[in-house]
Amino acid sequence: MAQIRSERDVVAPEFLSWGPRDHRVQLQIELDTQGIGVPDLGLDKIGSMPIVVPPLREQQEIARRTTAQQDVIARNRALLIKLNSLKSGVMDDLLTGRVRVTPLASDTVPT
Repeated sequence: MAQIRSERDVVAPEFLSWGPRDHRVQLQIELDTQGIGVPDLGLDKIGSMPIVVPPLREQQEIARRTTAQQDVIARNRALLIKLNSLKSGVMDDLLTGRVRVTPLASDTVPT
């Protein structure tokens, strides 16, 4: 475990927190993984990893937008779980006969 700090006037902490999730960083970690699947991430390697440092205002905007997108993803995942649960309940009701399908089917047939 390592604590990574930045100079706040150079790198916004909220921007830095997204750094390890970047696909390029993940690729670098994979390249440094030992044969047994254990990442070899010593403090020397963490400290020497290059990061892109755009202007501070841009970092803050990137972090704000990325966080907003993650919030949308989290809400959609929660909704998906809820809808899958509802679907399972409806399927169970229909398949066990608790809810009759015949009247519903006759309503959809054009006359």
